Amino acid sequence: MTVQHAREGDEQAFALLYGAYRQEVLGFVRARVHDAHLAEDLTSDTFLRALGAIGRYSPTGADIGAWFCAIARNLVIDHYRSSRVRREVLVADSRVFSTTTAASAEESALAVLLREPVRDAVAALPAQHRRTIVLQYWAGWPNDRIGEALGGRTPGAVKALRRRALSRLGTVLGPDMSPGSGTRPDRSS
Repeated sequence: MTVQHAREGDEQAFALLYGAYRQEVLGFVRARVHDAHLAEDLTSDTFLRALGAIGRYSPTGADIGAWFCAIARNLVIDHYRSSRVRREVLVADSRVFSTTTAASAEESALAVLLREPVRDAVAALPAQHRRTIVLQYWAGWPNDRIGEALGGRTPGAVKALRRRALSRLGTVLGPDMSPGSGTRPDRSS
């Protein structure tokens, strides 16, 4: 009966549906986007879209949760098709990177997370080495996603690039702070 009331415009009935199905939809979305914040956003968008279309919903014998998940699936597909997934642009901290163009995600991560010696060493790396280190260790991206960001490299090529980048970083930092020495840069300051 709650579905029928929601179809007739009863906001309380829709709120009950939201409460009953939010976790299910969120789990469905999380399994497909692997990013908690994005999953929350897409789940919210799912229920907003459902609220706008609930009057046109016609029960087919299936649980309304299937309808919510179908909306969520379409939003996930739209997300992956959108160009914003392929172009992530953030604003850089001008103290680290002086540039007149929009900063990339790795530059922003460096500005916020890295401190003096490590920041300087990573910033001095060639662009692909720098991007690989930042996307892997600070953004937490998996190798396949890093490969896409680096122009279609395979996960194996990303691993090889990361090894070269870490080796070069170790040379720049010296033996006390090189990767694998046991000494880690302090990210808390």
